[in-house]
Amino acid sequence: PAGQTVQAAPTIGPDGSLYIVTDWGVYAYSPYPQHQLIWQYPLTGTKSTVAINREGTVAYIVSCDAHRIFAINTNNGRKLNEDTVNVVPPSEKTGSTIPLINNNGFVFVTNKLVYSDTVNIFDSNLKLLQSITGRKISPPALTDNDTVLFIKDDSLIKCSPATYIA
Repeated sequence: PAGQTVQAAPTIGPDGSLYIVTDWGVYAYSPYPQHQLIWQYPLTGTKSTVAINREGTVAYIVSCDAHRIFAINTNNGRKLNEDTVNVVPPSEKTGSTIPLINNNGFVFVTNKLVYSDTVNIFDSNLKLLQSITGRKISPPALTDNDTVLFIKDDSLIKCSPATYIA
């Protein structure tokens, strides 16, 4: 959007919709070539990149300054849920956290992008299931069998879906 600063990498949903995070909020646009504004969700402060669930129905975004994670309906831009999340406002050394969603809908959020000391695991409704703490935790990565991997205390940690189902 004109006159706004883009804060994070854009996200493309499964249907080709484009999600852009600016200093004023989150904007959803229809797929190429139209790229018409579908909705906008006002949210101030520093925010993460948008993460979209596999079905393309929910957008997750972290407000780093407000220490909140939001679930937004991708069809109409209405907030579905929100919860507190332990994140550190980004700096040049720590970066901004990026949510990761596995195929079962679990949402992983580190408290920083670099040298994190916490990984929070939420269900798709943003109920906190588990917090894993340690030193120098890397951003999580998703494998093709839905296992989430990250480095903690210089060791590779594997979280299979059975590991964090409450």
